[in-house]
Amino acid sequence: MDTFGSRLKFLRKRLALTQEELGKVLNVSTSTVGMYERGEREPSFKVLMHIAEYFETSIDYLLGHQTNINNHSFLSLSKEEENLLALKQEYPALFDYIQKASPSEIDKITRILKILSQR
Repeated sequence: MDTFGSRLKFLRKRLALTQEELGKVLNVSTSTVGMYERGEREPSFKVLMHIAEYFETSIDYLLGHQTNINNHSFLSLSKEEENLLALKQEYPALFDYIQKASPSEIDKITRILKILSQR
């Protein structure tokens, strides 16, 4: 049976978040996120609600009462998602910059990448 911790880890990885980044979102420590994921600690109801809202899912899904989320079967990262996670871990500063970029900056980055890929 899927546990809350394994589902939390799955959702975190789908967004290519580190435990530290998720901890900041939830206002808990990195070690607390790790304990949630390992099943060593359970979140308060308030934190559980925050997690569900942040990941745009239901508490039922987080607690194992639903088997899928957004039409994706649980615990299956696509190859693209796995590659994105690996790249984020390899280039965290680049991902931070992109996340904070304005739409016009994203457009410029996209044009640069298209030019570079044609070489």
